[in-house]
Amino acid sequence: ALLQELSFYPYSSENIGEFKVALACIRARFASSFSRKSLQLLEDKNWDEYRDRVSEQEHYRDAVEVSPPLRHLAQGLHLETCIVEEYLTLLRESHPKYPIVQVCRLSSDFDIMRHIQSIERRPAMLPVQDGNHWLFAALYSDIVHWYDSRPGSVTPARLAANRRLHDSTGPLQKEDRPEDSGLFMLLGLRLVANRHAHVSQKEADMISNFRTRVLVELLSKKLDPGAGEFDQLLRQEDELLERLRDKYEEQSQFFDDATAGMGLQPRQFTTYRQALPTPPPSQDPLEGCKIILKTVCDAVRLVRSVCVGKSTELAVLWSCIDRTAASEYHRRYNGALFYDKLEQYKAVDGLVLETEHGIDQPTFKKMKKAQPKYKFWRDLYHLHEEEGLAKYKDTLLCFLEECPNEDEQDETISEARRRLSNPADPLGYQLEKATKLCRAIMECNLPKERLMIEEYPYRAQYPLTDELYGAFLSLDPRPKVSLPRTPGR
Repeated sequence: ALLQELSFYPYSSENIGEFKVALACIRARFASSFSRKSLQLLEDKNWDEYRDRVSEQEHYRDAVEVSPPLRHLAQGLHLETCIVEEYLTLLRESHPKYPIVQVCRLSSDFDIMRHIQSIERRPAMLPVQDGNHWLFAALYSDIVHWYDSRPGSVTPARLAANRRLHDSTGPLQKEDRPEDSGLFMLLGLRLVANRHAHVSQKEADMISNFRTRVLVELLSKKLDPGAGEFDQLLRQEDELLERLRDKYEEQSQFFDDATAGMGLQPRQFTTYRQALPTPPPSQDPLEGCKIILKTVCDAVRLVRSVCVGKSTELAVLWSCIDRTAASEYHRRYNGALFYDKLEQYKAVDGLVLETEHGIDQPTFKKMKKAQPKYKFWRDLYHLHEEEGLAKYKDTLLCFLEECPNEDEQDETISEARRRLSNPADPLGYQLEKATKLCRAIMECNLPKERLMIEEYPYRAQYPLTDELYGAFLSLDPRPKVSLPRTPGR
């Protein structure tokens, strides 16, 4: 405001000289406030070699101790939500000039403008997730400035359609790879939050270098790690490799001694990678089918129990009361929706929560305490937003028997992504078979007649075949299938 006022008046060269001296004194006194250290995106061969080793981890299993999402980052894939959240945490801990608020996830029933207006502190940086795509907004007192790396993107214009809010679209980069949108968002947000100029096209052309930087910074748990921190990463890797090498050399010697005693030629390990164990055998596909059938069966029972009436046939009524109507499928789906919905309300004032939404503070605290329990189901459900996985939207929550342990959740989601992206894996086929029935469950649009899935608890003793699996998941009340004889008869 002072500079704006000063600009309205003519000044002599003597005044200008005095201003320069005053500004120099201010810069010297508050040097940290005027820091404009630019982010270095130059190629670092040592970092690149480390990234390549991390990206190849799946070929030699535990040789590099990183999570699957970090490995996917190194491999040039889409940034997973947990990676973006972790990096945003690093940015927040670095105390940027402008605060970074929680990620806003777009959906058909989410009022983005109301959410923006509920954020009282300005300026502020708002990361935005639109499916697999990422962008961010700089929120100022009188304007919202959108930054989107997708050329020709209509997202900012669509979000800023509200006339009550002034809007401006920030610079666009040439995004050659959709997988890099998360990197562009993090890079641009990091610069703008520290009052630097936004990403130039020159910096955009070096986005692969920033991908490497993000990987090293996340593993170091520090922005701008120095040579010492990077050397520590290498030492940790060397120590782990040494432990694994000793372990497998010991195992190799054991088998060599055993085979020599049997008069057999000892097995030769020509390379370190060949010495590492092979992946464990995959789960029996039929076991996966049984989990899906049980989950879907319970969901059908629940829908039946809330949609019964005088015209409901006897067999359906019996299936409703014979067993408790408890649906794990619905609990998981409701939990995923609950997690996302609560994220939208975290920035809402407590008085507004109570007066407009009927949620008092004790209840809201209980909600926030319970929210983490549903993050896994929320992340699993949102896999359908990734390219090629939309057809599994209604079935993603029914193929797991239970929620994995917290330290296994990221790996479970990554494994599901890999399996569904692999045409040779039976999981995709199994879920596609259940699509129509699951959609009917979600829409509460089941046929009035009893379905074969409702008989599954009584027929679980039959050997399961592909034909029988399809019949159980059919919306036809009388599917044609030849049932095998009950064991023992």
